[in-house]
Amino acid sequence: ATGTSALPNSVGVWFWADNNSNIIGTNGSAAGGNVISGNSTSGIFILSGDDNVISGNYIGTDYQGMNAIPNVFGIEVRGSGGVIGGSGIENRNVISGNSNTGVNLRQASNIRVEGNYIGLNSDGDDVLDGQSLGLRVNSGSGHTIRGNTISGHEGSAIRIDNNVDGDVGAENITVSGNMIGTNPAGTSVLGNAGSGIVIVGSSNNVIGGDLEADRNIISGSGGVYNNVFIRANGITLSDGSNNNTVSGNYIGSNANGMFGQDFGNTEHGILISSGSTGNIIGTDQAGNGLGNVIVGNGGSVDGDGISVTDNSIQNRISGNSIFSNGGIGIDLDADGITINDAGDADEGPNQLQNYPEIVSSEYNSNTDELTIEYSISSDVSESAYPIEVQFFKNQGNRQGITYLGSDSYEASAAGTVTQVTLPLSGTNTVTLGEDV
Repeated sequence: ATGTSALPNSVGVWFWADNNSNIIGTNGSAAGGNVISGNSTSGIFILSGDDNVISGNYIGTDYQGMNAIPNVFGIEVRGSGGVIGGSGIENRNVISGNSNTGVNLRQASNIRVEGNYIGLNSDGDDVLDGQSLGLRVNSGSGHTIRGNTISGHEGSAIRIDNNVDGDVGAENITVSGNMIGTNPAGTSVLGNAGSGIVIVGSSNNVIGGDLEADRNIISGSGGVYNNVFIRANGITLSDGSNNNTVSGNYIGSNANGMFGQDFGNTEHGILISSGSTGNIIGTDQAGNGLGNVIVGNGGSVDGDGISVTDNSIQNRISGNSIFSNGGIGIDLDADGITINDAGDADEGPNQLQNYPEIVSSEYNSNTDELTIEYSISSDVSESAYPIEVQFFKNQGNRQGITYLGSDSYEASAAGTVTQVTLPLSGTNTVTLGEDV
């Protein structure tokens, strides 16, 4: 009764079947929420029901939200609609210290998870040890995961996947405006041992968005846990995760886009692997979306800004600011620079697209413009598909920090030289990124 130690039930709050439009907690009222902790399975389990609200509770903690009293799962939901948390402080759930997963959305749809502390104490300045995963979407569709702080987990902060026999992966999930691996202000690192966001066998999801408010901060993944150094990515797309969009995020930095102080993820900023196809990292072909800032990742293990491996093809990487990562900016096949081949006949991740080679360059100081002649040895059978070449200010180590402009090259004749003139606005150093 004092809210300081466990006297377990099996489940704290259990909605069995067809329970709709209920409120567990505050729902914006002045009244306090519940302490739902110490139970031997789930704190809250909604087996079936629509449009339920869970807000303002301490789930897996003591009555002050400062110490762990774990359930196994914090919240499990199977149903449609409803909200976990809300836009106001009074709606925030503290879902921390549980021994398995903080929030598990399984075969559910159209649930909004907003404004919660997942893995943190109620002050938001430290983590409560215990949870293996912060939030898991296990099949289902249409969820919005927005404005949460998700840090301090032994595995990943967010995992979107399918582990239900006969079901497809999770689809049409939007993950935006979250602090992942940091404190709520995005100014200090709290970390997650696993990758920040992992998408496994799931397609048509959006990480980030077109507005500044949609930006996720995804930092501090991996590091030393239990005296073992763990390599972890900011974002992982694997096992046939197709047609996902990752745009407008800060990956490896604080909320101001500054890196250092262990904000970098310990391996790659983004990894695309295991036959994941058609994903957009940055802007689409029409120029919609925002580029990601991918900085400071893999510093001690030569992790790349973006790594594309296995038979993952047709992934568009466009308009991103990639700099100060341990490896190279964009790495196809995770082996460093892939040397160009005549006619670009080789196969592999993103079909091992040849990179542009500079033939000549001339800077005009009167107009502050740089004219570049370049060539690409391309597969002429792909001549119906123009190749977009993007130019960036060179930060070093084959990484581009500032987007300068683009040109379009048709593969009608392998090795044809083409020319582009770029306005430089005060800087005359650019690079044509290897492996782009």
